Amino acid sequence: MIPLVKDNLEKIRALCRQYQVQSLYLIGSAARKDKAFTDKSDVDLLYSFKETEISNSGYADNFFEFEQSLQKVLKTKKVDLVALDYLRNPYFITSIENDKTLLYEG
Repeated sequence: MIPLVKDNLEKIRALCRQYQVQSLYLIGSAARKDKAFTDKSDVDLLYSFKETEISNSGYADNFFEFEQSLQKVLKTKKVDLVALDYLRNPYFITSIENDKTLLYEG
């Protein structure tokens, strides 16, 4: 886990509680701590929301507010949120399973 995420983990977890997140994982180069992650890299996160907590009409608002709040906490222009419920590509699933790091489970 990169220091940027590790140093802000409690703030990230507080946002997860605020935005009804069920689970949040760090994926990609930030999870691997490889040299591919630079100051210009985005932070890739795999998420799922609590189904009973968010109405269909409120899902988009919740998603975008969560994304913007993460960007403020991490002081980065780009946070990529990948929905766990919509993963279908078996190659992508295999690649993230090897590196994903649990940040929050609620």
